[in-house]
Amino acid sequence: MRWFNKDKAKRLEAPKPLAPEAGEAAPKPATQILLGSLSLVARPHQSEKAVRLEQANQYTLAVLPGAQKNELKKQLEKAYGVHVLKISSVRLPGKKVRQRQTWGQRSTRRYFRVRLKAGEVLDVNKVKK
Repeated sequence: MRWFNKDKAKRLEAPKPLAPEAGEAAPKPATQILLGSLSLVARPHQSEKAVRLEQANQYTLAVLPGAQKNELKKQLEKAYGVHVLKISSVRLPGKKVRQRQTWGQRSTRRYFRVRLKAGEVLDVNKVKK
């Protein structure tokens, strides 16, 4: 019976937390997908309306729920060297969906429509250095 008690003691020990090694940065949360140097923008949103608005110099960006307009404006102007005239926010509440016997809800989505100065283009693949 001794071997059983010994293994049980090892199983009951708390796992050690993984700490970053010296010189390494702590891992970023998995919910934030970085676009260039921006931490607020999850991804550019592509839909029929978004493509149509790009011709009018307005870009639609899917952002994290806690993002704020003034922070996004500062980061876009700094990272891409563009002049932001206006930012409109769109919040789409999650749909209620049936999941077998229970009801669930999809997550709420949030988009920012960014209007730029005439003649400027927001190319998300090219970050100003």
